[in-house]
Amino acid sequence: MITNCLPDLGGAEQALSVLQEELQQFELELNPTKTKIATPPIRFEPDWVGEFRTFLLRTNTGQHGDLVRYFDLINRHLEHDVEAHVAKYAISKLLLQNFAPRPENHSLYQALLCQLLVAQPSAAREIISCLLLLNAAGAAIDVGLITASFGVVMRRAALLGHHFEIAWMLYGVLRLNLGVEQATAAALSSCDNAVVALMALNASRRGLAPGINAVLWAAHMTEDDLRNEHWLLSYEAGRLGWLPSVGAPDHIANDAAFNLLRTRGIHFYQPI
Repeated sequence: MITNCLPDLGGAEQALSVLQEELQQFELELNPTKTKIATPPIRFEPDWVGEFRTFLLRTNTGQHGDLVRYFDLINRHLEHDVEAHVAKYAISKLLLQNFAPRPENHSLYQALLCQLLVAQPSAAREIISCLLLLNAAGAAIDVGLITASFGVVMRRAALLGHHFEIAWMLYGVLRLNLGVEQATAAALSSCDNAVVALMALNASRRGLAPGINAVLWAAHMTEDDLRNEHWLLSYEAGRLGWLPSVGAPDHIANDAAFNLLRTRGIHFYQPI
């Protein structure tokens, strides 16, 4: 949060106008949903932050009800402001506590996390971290539920071009050893994004995503693609032997700089 105190409303409006003009020089603009002029006294912390900070998840048999109330609290605040970082903050709090529910609540906890994931994929990193923590604690993972939830998020994100969300879903797939449904694999195969491509190929090589079609990505295995936005895919898929070169027996060998990187064992993606 960035704040600035000005003596009157007119001064604030003028400052806002100047700030917007300066940003336009860099082809940027203020987010109207996150920018406003307020009069003192000004609160610097939303109500929901304090509610989650003081919320106590018990370790006894009352934990079942606590979990339901905790996630209901998340959803209630999201209803009022879907853009707020409510889900990320609330789930991060669980991670900081290394929270693992009682065994009888494992199924409930996974269901609540997956429901929130589908509704708020922007919190994918935190939610998947919770699932990994639960798995590390020895809990039985609900493969069907999680696979279906991941699939919903990935198919929708593929249409919207939200590659960050897809990358975290695929990380979860690889870490939890989950399968990728055919419809989801088809959606992933249409994503012209290097990180998504590499992680999907990783899943395919492990037999987790047999429906992946790499035709789109294979076209980037050229010398020219080593020098554009597809360089990561072109280099790593070639280095790992996941996709064949196009137009040359070994397109990486024909580029002195990238060939030196490969010779020195330099890599930018570590298979999971």
